[in-house]
Parts: sequence; C-alpha cells; structure tokens
Amino acid sequence: LEKDRAKLEKELAIVSRKLANRDFLAKAAAAVVQKEEEKHKELREKHLLIEKALKKLQELAT
Repeated sequence: LEKDRAKLEKELAIVSRKLANRDFLAKAAAAVVQKEEEKHKELREKHLLIEKALKKLQELAT
C-alpha cells in the first residue's frame, strides 16, 4: 500500500500541476481539461482509500 500511495502521490502532483498551469488551461481543448479534472478526482479518491486502509492497518497493529 505504501508503494501504491507513493505512486498515486506522484501522479496526483503531475495532474495538479497541469490543472494549475494557466497556459495548459488556455490552450488545451475543453475535453482534455475535463479528462484531467476527472483523472484528478479519481486519483484523490484512490489516495483517500489507501490512506484509510493504511490507518486501519496501523490501528490493528497497535
């Protein structure tokens, strides 16, 4: 899970940078921007699930 979390965090950072880039938003087609926004949402949801799973495992270990 730790490896998955690290991978998701990298992907999330890349997508976040794209969406924060005004040039990207101005030049990219609306469909491309929408796809990146959906990808960002999906990555955030997966990250949250992994965080919850890790927390639960940590609680069980103590």
